[in-house]
Amino acid sequence: MAMRRMFTKDVVSKRNFLEMPPSSRALYYQLGVEADDDGFIDPYVTMLATKAQEDDLKILMAKGFVIPFESGVLVITHWNQHNYIRKDTYNETQYKEEKRLLLLGENGEYLPSPSTSRQRPVNVPSTQDRLGKDRLDNTNTLQDANASAEINDLIKLFEPVNPSYERLYPNKTQRAALERLVKKHSLEKLTEMLEKLPKIVTRPYAPKITTPLQFEQRLGELVVFISQEKGKGNAGASKFAKME
Repeated sequence: MAMRRMFTKDVVSKRNFLEMPPSSRALYYQLGVEADDDGFIDPYVTMLATKAQEDDLKILMAKGFVIPFESGVLVITHWNQHNYIRKDTYNETQYKEEKRLLLLGENGEYLPSPSTSRQRPVNVPSTQDRLGKDRLDNTNTLQDANASAEINDLIKLFEPVNPSYERLYPNKTQRAALERLVKKHSLEKLTEMLEKLPKIVTRPYAPKITTPLQFEQRLGELVVFISQEKGKGNAGASKFAKME
């Protein structure tokens, strides 16, 4: 294993990192020092050795600085931005199954695939409970993590109409389009419409929709088209006519 570890200022000097409690930041640095050459680590020993608290790890998870797995292992999200490991010193992680579940973003950051997002919550090792004001202020970040998983699930539904759908995960413009739609419409209705999209787009004169942004921009056209199809005898087509 390579012995040198680095941290980029593009990550650790940003506001969302500096706003975390000092103990959470210290745990992040220690995890980064002890992670393997792919950025994977079992955090429990590190937490015990550094006397880190349960909430410190929860904050790192909620903020998206680490990605947890059901096995208890986690990976440092921005590992590839922090470190460049020479090929002659690189050793692949032993956590190959977890690595297989990840996607790479535009800047090389790790992203959870839909299957990772749907894993059961990871149990954090119990230590002394010291929830204070700083911890309570991070409730919104936990909600943000859940929202991100919902967006990943919606993107997955574009797979039948977009062979390159995996490129949509790190695309901020595409994700923002879905976030706006989720705020305006129910997740259930959006999911149901996207599940029907592969059949709809094959019909003559149907609006072309293969990305979340197109879905947002052409939702009105899609609703009108579905209503017209129902008028021609296609049952169930107007279920979403009230979405606009």
